[in-house]
Amino acid sequence: EIHPVTDKPFFTTALVSRFFSGKVIMFNKLRPEVIHKIVTRDIEERAGFYESLYGIKISLDPSELAKLLILNQGENADIRSLLKASKEVLAQCMSCGVEAATDKGAPLLFDRVSLEISTEDASREAGELFECKTKSRLLLYCGDTEMTSCESDRVEALVVNEETDLRSLGELDITAAVINVDENKSPFVRRLFDRLAKELEVPTYVYSNKSVGRSHFYYYVKNGATQCYSPVLSKERVEDFVKGIIEGLDLSNITGTLFRSCKVVEYEVDYEYEEKSGACATLHGLKVSTAMDPRHGSGFVDRGQIPNVKYKDIIGADSAKAELQIASRYVSGYKRYLRQGVRIPRGILLEGEPGTGKTMLAKAFASEAGIPFIQKNATEFLIKWVGDGAKAIRELFKTARRYSPCVVFIDEIDVIARSRSNSGAEHTHSLVNAFLSEMDGFANRNDRPVFVICATNFSSKKGESYLDSAFLRRFDKRITVELPSAPQREEFLKKALSRVDNSVPAQVISQLAKRTVGWSLADLGLVVQNAIRKYEDKNGLLGVDSDHLIEELESFSDGEKRTRNEQEIRKTAVHEAGHALVGAYLGIPPVHTTIVSRGSFGGYVYTADEEKTCYTKKELLNKICMALAGRAAECLEYGEDGINTGAASDIKQASSLVRSMLFDYGMDGGLLYFEREKENDSFIKRAQEILNQQYEASKAILTENREKLLSLADALVSKNSLSQEEIEEILQ
Repeated sequence: EIHPVTDKPFFTTALVSRFFSGKVIMFNKLRPEVIHKIVTRDIEERAGFYESLYGIKISLDPSELAKLLILNQGENADIRSLLKASKEVLAQCMSCGVEAATDKGAPLLFDRVSLEISTEDASREAGELFECKTKSRLLLYCGDTEMTSCESDRVEALVVNEETDLRSLGELDITAAVINVDENKSPFVRRLFDRLAKELEVPTYVYSNKSVGRSHFYYYVKNGATQCYSPVLSKERVEDFVKGIIEGLDLSNITGTLFRSCKVVEYEVDYEYEEKSGACATLHGLKVSTAMDPRHGSGFVDRGQIPNVKYKDIIGADSAKAELQIASRYVSGYKRYLRQGVRIPRGILLEGEPGTGKTMLAKAFASEAGIPFIQKNATEFLIKWVGDGAKAIRELFKTARRYSPCVVFIDEIDVIARSRSNSGAEHTHSLVNAFLSEMDGFANRNDRPVFVICATNFSSKKGESYLDSAFLRRFDKRITVELPSAPQREEFLKKALSRVDNSVPAQVISQLAKRTVGWSLADLGLVVQNAIRKYEDKNGLLGVDSDHLIEELESFSDGEKRTRNEQEIRKTAVHEAGHALVGAYLGIPPVHTTIVSRGSFGGYVYTADEEKTCYTKKELLNKICMALAGRAAECLEYGEDGINTGAASDIKQASSLVRSMLFDYGMDGGLLYFEREKENDSFIKRAQEILNQQYEASKAILTENREKLLSLADALVSKNSLSQEEIEEILQ
């Protein structure tokens, strides 16, 4: 047997060899429903013992008490500890009942004791555990009586007969099976049992309606075989037998979720005495809390919990969510896929800009699959002493396999998974080697699957990736988490603002969503939080309004405001009005225009074309024309003497577009690609011709619409900023 903490055998090889003259019998951990039956029976017998010894009538529900004790002790509970707990609970109930009676001056001898479990003051999570809503699939090979017993909202009965194709059972997600072995001489019964218990490892319960000798049925388990208990039941007792199995399945469903989350149920006990009803012990205050693991001293157990994040809670990343949903189905139902010969995926690499929600997606994956979530940052493995980092990786996977199936999420994986061919640091090589060893088939076993999700801000594309090629091959999928679109940014802003009292109109939210192309939801979240803090500081209330939100967005993006004189403000207004007018004229509508000076610029015109990925030659020329319109407006209003340094970034942008047209896109009469380093006089001359043509075109548009240009400039001086609707209204 392997020790669950050290992964080493309990016994030495020499000792095992001395015992190996006979048959080796392995004892596996009992399933929760089996433990429940034993503890329930013990409580019944112990209560009967007190009744016969003291003549006291004890009123309790043995099944519910056994269930609570199992949930209280968690996954480390065994028969010995639970029988001890049931003995202590009943003994304490008796002794404290005497104390309660003594306090009220009652005689020490009374004839009634009751033990009740109350869920009235239980937490919502604990209360749901005692109202199991899960549904089990029970396979039946029996008579009509048993089928009637299985008529329940929580059970889906699957009836088989001798005409059933046993190969198809592997495709069914069977929770347990019940077989009547009266006809045990029939070859079908044996083949059915072998298929379920030996091959599919489904918990299989067998019984008989008439006396049979030695059972021919064995329950096959991974490390050996144990003779199967097949009770002889009358038709009247079969119903109780099946109902007990159903109750046990409910308990298994509960413990499967609770224990994988590293949680237990805690309770309080109150004792009272009333002359009419006798002594009463009430177990109440049920709550779910994190389990304490004695193997780790007094600290919390070192394992993940199941997150409460769902895919529907995450805005955006639709393609990434679709891919993860497919993988989560494989991981949550890995046994069914393994039975059909399908390999379980080992991991997924999430890549994308910072703040796109990669961590939230990993948590949602674990939550939807219903498995524990262990989160680490790769920097935690960069330990000073050589070898300790690799050891930490191995310890992480050892812990994960102990509680598998589970998800291990490692953020910033590029810290330790850089390409070994380009890195000279030997200690990082050992980290990569340890990680690869844990992910591949030598360490990651199918019966204890660990699913790995890693996140990086770098690209994994061939020729662009900093990551090790062997590391990348370990992942079944590489998913790029895209930045949110304008509708998704708008949805996020509405959701974030709905949590506080706000007076931001929907029109303003829509405009801000259009203005934040390339922003992540994390950036938008920071803007909203900062705006709320500023609003609260000023008014003493928790909320936000349009002015605070817009100011914080612009401050976050471009810096704080700078003060200027009236002459500079007017020149900036003319410059930005030129951009806006020419853009609107050429079909590039500006979303937002401002002359508020921030950072290194005096103002800007913002256009939203994030959904456009391909441009025609005419569209690029229009963008060049719009970029040069600011300088053209200045010359038109102030003459050549009015030229200033404010158009530097515009000229740089226009020149870059021209170079791309000539060298990259083949848009000037040729399809030949040229390296930018090979620029010569002829190319420079042609680029200058294009720039001059577009400058004159923008100047002509502004001359023709000079009154509108001045109206826009006046409005900017008055309001500092103009929205898309305000610009359109002025131009119309």
